[in-house]
Amino acid sequence: MTASLMPYKVKRLQIEITTECNFACAMCLRTHGTDTATEPGQQSMDASIFKELARDAFPSLDRVILYGLGEPLMHAQFLSLLEISRQYLPEHARIEFTTNGSLLTPAYLDAMRPYKLHRIIVSFDSPSIQKNRSLRQGFSPKVIDNIRYLCQSHRAGHPREISIETVVSQSNLQDLSRLVQYCHDIGMPKLFVSHLYPYTEAMESLALYVPVSQRAFEVLMSIAESGWETLNPSQLLPLYTNSINTKTHPSVQYMRQQ
Repeated sequence: MTASLMPYKVKRLQIEITTECNFACAMCLRTHGTDTATEPGQQSMDASIFKELARDAFPSLDRVILYGLGEPLMHAQFLSLLEISRQYLPEHARIEFTTNGSLLTPAYLDAMRPYKLHRIIVSFDSPSIQKNRSLRQGFSPKVIDNIRYLCQSHRAGHPREISIETVVSQSNLQDLSRLVQYCHDIGMPKLFVSHLYPYTEAMESLALYVPVSQRAFEVLMSIAESGWETLNPSQLLPLYTNSINTKTHPSVQYMRQQ
């Protein structure tokens, strides 16, 4: 693709460095629909491939995010990836990742200190050990110990930002106020709250609300009937926004006029 068609430089890059995970969370896509969580062949990105990517892409980045559906700390060479990242990133650039916290031991966190991590987010749904075990298969009390040490380390400047991220559903809504108090008690400065996205019909009853409006659903269905490729250009490049065939999709035309 020519430079004239790419008027924007990439400043933030998210990389799924591994598809492996030691949890099977009730709200996670990898737990539903396929045998992703248990099937053989889970893979981690080779450090040499990561280094090639870093050499080519990292010098212009402001931020690199090292996680996807897998647990990033399952990568056997995670510290090497941090070293490579810091080698090729600009001095001001941020490194961050999200983890389930099980492998974020005090010793491992201390080993990450030289790489100047900007933010670590821990997925955590309740101050109740029993509730976490029911929502996150693989959870153990050591996660709580690791979170406490993370808060202690943060107060000493490593990493610069920390937070807990929770997925709220009918299963743990009643724990939300307790979770806020828990964050206050241990010195966790931020709590991100997101809704449960129902990947299956069985999950629909657990969702607190439907995030898609009826109007949006009707528009998307009209597009789906004639092929999703209609939207691809506008999704990839804002330059092509006008390429949507509004004669074929009058609902889209209506929305663009609003």
